[in-house]
Amino acid sequence: MTTTSILLNANAERPTAAKFSPAKIGSVRNCKRVTPDISQLISRRRLSGCWRRLEIKVTPLLKRFAQGELQLNRIEGFSDGVFAIVVTLLVLELKVPILHDRGNASELGRQLVDLLPKFLSWLISFVIVCKFWLNHHHLLTFARHATYGMIWLNSIFLMGQAFIPFPIALMGEYPLNALAVSLFGVVMAMNTLLFIALQSYIMRNLIKPEMVGAVVPHLTRKSFVGLVSIWSVSP
Repeated sequence: MTTTSILLNANAERPTAAKFSPAKIGSVRNCKRVTPDISQLISRRRLSGCWRRLEIKVTPLLKRFAQGELQLNRIEGFSDGVFAIVVTLLVLELKVPILHDRGNASELGRQLVDLLPKFLSWLISFVIVCKFWLNHHHLLTFARHATYGMIWLNSIFLMGQAFIPFPIALMGEYPLNALAVSLFGVVMAMNTLLFIALQSYIMRNLIKPEMVGAVVPHLTRKSFVGLVSIWSVSP
């Protein structure tokens, strides 16, 4: 076979551009045509099973939110943060005395004596706030879950707690003023009433079944004893 015949046979076997034109490789039209074939590779049975498992996990949570049942841990964390800020603000009223003569011990002693009413008011308020926190902590352990009504009552109660540093500072600054001492008693009494309202709501609507009838009279009695004690010491 001559060289010329070999070249002619090679040219005859070489595919021309016309053979590739109907395929249009890489065109958008072919991509759209192939897409249904790829989607058919997905098992409908497996996909429906995934959706079924997802529905089992999500539906109870959605039902709880739809019924107004919320998590207690968020309320507990927020409440603990508010109580921590309140006790921190209380101690900020204890200012360090400013001395004209830094080495004068007698002057420092006199100013520390003048601060005794503030120290006393801080001590009393710290114990009261800690008692409120302890009662609040015990109260939340009786609830099954939280509701929007409970959240609003709890927020109003915390608002009263956040106001405590003001009458404490006022009473520490003017310990002999009857109005300042009376304001302190009124604020504490209002906080006690707010706690009783929150407690009553939880005991009526959210108490755990195993605690019904066992803790309600005891807690209510303690709350009213505290309220009467506050009113008795107020001038």
